[in-house]
Amino acid sequence: MKTAVIVANGPSLADVPNEWLEKYTTFAANRVHLKEGFLPTYLSMFDVKMVHTPELIDEVWPTMLAVKECYVSRDVALYLAQERDERPDNMKVLEWKNLVGDDGKLVLAFSNDPMQLIVSGGTITYVNIQLARWWGFDRLLIVGLDHDFSGPRGDHFHEDYNKGVGIPYAEGNLDREKSKDGGAGNWFWDENMFYSKTRAFYAIASKQFETFGGEIINCTPDTKLDVFPVDTWENY
Repeated sequence: MKTAVIVANGPSLADVPNEWLEKYTTFAANRVHLKEGFLPTYLSMFDVKMVHTPELIDEVWPTMLAVKECYVSRDVALYLAQERDERPDNMKVLEWKNLVGDDGKLVLAFSNDPMQLIVSGGTITYVNIQLARWWGFDRLLIVGLDHDFSGPRGDHFHEDYNKGVGIPYAEGNLDREKSKDGGAGNWFWDENMFYSKTRAFYAIASKQFETFGGEIINCTPDTKLDVFPVDTWENY
């Protein structure tokens, strides 16, 4: 099988050796530069919280330039353009959204052509799974997918954490009633809704890979996500 590693940013990532990661093509996200000495093959950054100040852009910019390709959302690209005169040749701006059916509810979709449209799924890890499949990988090993936000990101679901970063976090864009009934509202404001929706999208990814004999394995110790088979990175 053609194997790649999806690098999530949970605290357990600190225990995964860079030497092991460097054996594989890696799809990482956001502030992965905080893992000292590690440079992924590909980097994705779709959430404007990662770049909404000049200081944050200064931090992530060197990694963006150094990877093989960097994928960003249109909103992230707009923030970067405020501080940088040119867009690097390795940077691809992708359309990123959840699909909504006629009934106003989210469609649990998986994009086989993320260069045309990539499905959010509520988490950058889901974005990277779609990118890895598009690049032709049929076995994905995931590390750092603790799926437990009670630690350093425990304020992830608090409104104050999301203020000042524009669409889609601006107060005027909230639709809590739709969130409650599973519609197209900003369900990421609610912790229980976040967990249920991301698990649903991960299940779609798992089924997608099973259809062609591929597999996704969560190699994160003590992970709180039970959708994928769980193993340890030491076995690969």
